Amino acid sequence: MLELVSAGTPVRACFTDLAVLTGAHADLALEYPLHQIHSSAFCLAVKEGAYGLSRCMRCKQAAIHKAEKSGPFVGVCHMGLMELVYPVRIGGRLAGVLHAGQVRVAGGRGVRQEDLEKRASRVGVDPGVFTDMWKKVPRVAPGLLGGE
Repeated sequence: MLELVSAGTPVRACFTDLAVLTGAHADLALEYPLHQIHSSAFCLAVKEGAYGLSRCMRCKQAAIHKAEKSGPFVGVCHMGLMELVYPVRIGGRLAGVLHAGQVRVAGGRGVRQEDLEKRASRVGVDPGVFTDMWKKVPRVAPGLLGGE
């Protein structure tokens, strides 16, 4: 199903299955490869080091909390990528969160080279490699994810 959400678009989709993480709704737990969660080349490179991984985990936890309290929203991660965060409820309880995005907005404000180098340094990625990966992050039209 997640492949269908992403098919034909630059948007990548993944699902945080809280049934697996918390044991709630265990009978509804999905079977899918966990490594596909935020698995773009850019995101994987950011998460290679302990700092990047911990920042991603904190960002994800904050997104889950916000989705549970406030409903769907378009957010920006600590590295500047956008995604739609959509809570999935079963019987009124949060069972998981759909994340669709890992993109930049076309025509949006650019990121200065020095800022890219600072981000690369923080997550332990070679600045040249990091900049090349950043440039390859798909861009979408403003409003495609519902925000902007």
